[in-house]
Order: sequence, then structure tokens, then C-alpha cells
Amino acid sequence: MQTFLRPLMAWLLILGGWLLIALGIVFFLDCAGKLAVTPPTGGARGLNQTSIVQYLEAIVMMIIGIFVFRGGIQIVKVGIAARICLQAHYDAERLKVKPVERKSPLSSVAPGGDW
Repeated sequence: MQTFLRPLMAWLLILGGWLLIALGIVFFLDCAGKLAVTPPTGGARGLNQTSIVQYLEAIVMMIIGIFVFRGGIQIVKVGIAARICLQAHYDAERLKVKPVERKSPLSSVAPGGDW
């Protein structure tokens, strides 16, 4: 991938995550709208066919809203982590940091290791 597209992809991830969070909130508001209608009347228990359907729709919409909202939060976290990693990569290239060579902790006790 081109170097100039990497930061753009991180920003697009963050933007997409925020859009999913907003969509999850819309699902929650739709649930509230379905449950805030006129109180149920009629029937022996006070529920009629329409109110039962509204409650079931609200339950399904709430479950969908939870998954969409949480998915948006996860995507925002991934986008932020991508931006942090890109910044660390650019800083390492700019400073020309070389990785440190380390011996394995087992090299001193393993057969054939340095005594």
C-alpha cells in the first residue's frame, strides 16, 4: 500500500467506527420510540396484539443496536491503534533506531551455549 494512503486508512477506520456508533444510537432511539407509544390497553392482561409486536420489535432492535454500537467502539479502537503504530513507525524511521540484539535467556544454560 502506498505510504500516503496508510494514515488515510486509519482515519477512515475511525470515521467508520463513529458512524457505526451513531447508527447504534439511532437503533436505541428507535427502541425508545417503540416503547414510548401509548400504554397498552385491552385484553385480560392489558396487552393487545399490536403492543406485543411492538415489544418484540423493540427487543430485536435493541439487540441489533448493542452489536452495532459495540462494533463501532471496537473499530474506533483499532483505528486509533493503527494511527499510534504508524506514528511510532515514522518516528523510528526518522531517528534510524536499530533493534537491540538480545541473547536468549536459555543460551547460558543450554548445552552448547556460552559458559
